[in-house]
Amino acid sequence: MRFRRLAYRKTLLLMLGVTGVFSRLDIHLPTKWYSLIETLRVSTSVAHSRLSVIDEEVEREYRTLEKDFERQLGLTSYYSPEEIEEIKNEVEKELKIKS
Repeated sequence: MRFRRLAYRKTLLLMLGVTGVFSRLDIHLPTKWYSLIETLRVSTSVAHSRLSVIDEEVEREYRTLEKDFERQLGLTSYYSPEEIEEIKNEVEKELKIKS
């Protein structure tokens, strides 16, 4: 039973990843291929949305993995502006306490 659950989770994560990549695909090819690529992109976007509601826990895990991957590639920053401001305030508090 445990193996089935693990296989289910990994398969769902893989399917979310594949559909997520295809739904963000932004390729500009000659006109005759554009409609095919656009149809594929929209279809996988719908499939991704439907897969994401199957298991909320797997969806959260997928979002975490996606966010970490984007951070590692440098597409997003490791901290939000609010987090940076909060850290800055904490450092300033520590400096005031020490002085």
